[in-house]
Formats: sequence, C-alpha cells, structure tokens
Amino acid sequence: MIKIGIVGNESSVYIERIVFTLLSLTNLKVITVSAEDYIEKKSALLSEDAVIIVNINSVGINIVEKFNILILNAENNYIYQNQIVSLQDSVDYLILDADQLEVINHFDSVRANLITCGFNQKACITTSSIISSEYETILVCIQRAFRSINNKYIDQQEFSVDIMPFGDNNIFNILSAIACVLICGVKIESISE
Repeated sequence: MIKIGIVGNESSVYIERIVFTLLSLTNLKVITVSAEDYIEKKSALLSEDAVIIVNINSVGINIVEKFNILILNAENNYIYQNQIVSLQDSVDYLILDADQLEVINHFDSVRANLITCGFNQKACITTSSIISSEYETILVCIQRAFRSINNKYIDQQEFSVDIMPFGDNNIFNILSAIACVLICGVKIESISE
C-alpha cells in the first residue's frame, strides 16, 4: 500500500485528478478519499492493497499520519507555516513548488526525500516548453535524479507528456502529479503515452 497526501485548497483537486488518471493507467488499484472520509474509514482503507490518495484540506490537516508521499500546494502559506512543518518527519517523499522560495525555506532540515517542481532553475523537475492545443504538450525535464518507492533509479532526462487541460491546471499541479507517479514506480513510457 502507498499513501499519498495532497495538501491545498482548490488546486489539490486537480493534482488528485491527474495523479488518479496516471496511476489508473497501470495495474495499481487507486482509491481517492477526503481527509474526513479517511479518518472515518481508515481501518477498511488500510486493509486494501491499493494506492490511497488523501485530499487533505485545511479542515483535515490535523491528521497525524504517515504518508509515503506528501504534495504541498503553495496556494495557502498559512497551512505550511502553522501545521505542515510538523508532519515532515512522518513523510518519505515531500513534493514542493520550487517557485515558492519562502515555503521551501520552512523545510531546510527536512528528513524526507525532497522533490521540487516548477520553473525554478534548481527544481528537481521542471519544464522547458509547453505547447497548448487540444492537449497541452509539456516537455518534462528531470534535472536531479531520485529513487522511486521501489528503489528504482530515475535518472536525469527529458520526455514529453500530453495532458488534457481541465480546470485550474498550472505547471506545479502537472509536474507534482508526474513526480508523484514516478515515485510510485510508474514508468516514464506509461506517462508519455
């Protein structure tokens, strides 16, 4: 079982949809729940052999839980500064927006594998071009290698991804979702198709 937490408000729904869609292309069973439903149905969910995606909003942020992957959306700095910093020790992978430097500074001493996404030159995962048409074609650049949950090495490389635009997609939503599924062990070829 892999547990993914997505923290944010409106944009967390879009990240959740992209992660769910990409993971559904594999043979993994994927379950999405709100933080409230997770708390209510925790024992049943934990018995599943699945990837569980928990959409943590400001109401459900007080979950003291071990997540394999935690995606922090920078849209609400209050959440970061006052509640999330204490969760960093119970996370294996932490995905942050590299373009929100004031947020990244709160995680200087993080013990988790830190994966940054965005336009920042120092981001672990960035993009060099975006072509908008019926689909958005994004050239994804992995600038710093990292390991997946199953200990597979994800080397520096570039690959293109076609994403159907919906809602408030921004580059962080897309790149953080791609980082998340790569960490889960999804092959780049599956994402690119």
